[in-house]
Amino acid sequence: MGMTSTPIFRSSACSRRPTIHRRICREPTRQARAVEQTDWHDLAERKFAGEVAETVNAACFNGGLKAIVVAPPPRTLSELRSRFSEAVKERILAEVNKDLTKHPTYEIERYLTAGT
Repeated sequence: MGMTSTPIFRSSACSRRPTIHRRICREPTRQARAVEQTDWHDLAERKFAGEVAETVNAACFNGGLKAIVVAPPPRTLSELRSRFSEAVKERILAEVNKDLTKHPTYEIERYLTAGT
């Protein structure tokens, strides 16, 4: 019985460059990330915007909303616009495209009434 040898295949990159050879040929289990990290803060913001939009839509549908001023941060405003019903959009008096989250109430009131 004769022994048959199995040919060993190497990529041309492995034979030409030692640094690539180490990276590709010697570390086959190491893989680059195929997907980006999940931005949990962004997901939470979107979920919150969806909940706010559902609440405002329901209030409008039940007749409890005659007019509204919307004052969220810019990204949240975009999310709310896409989720508000047409009835809510008709009742929006003003949109403030500014993040007033950490401002005290008296500053928010002053900011909102400055144009009147």
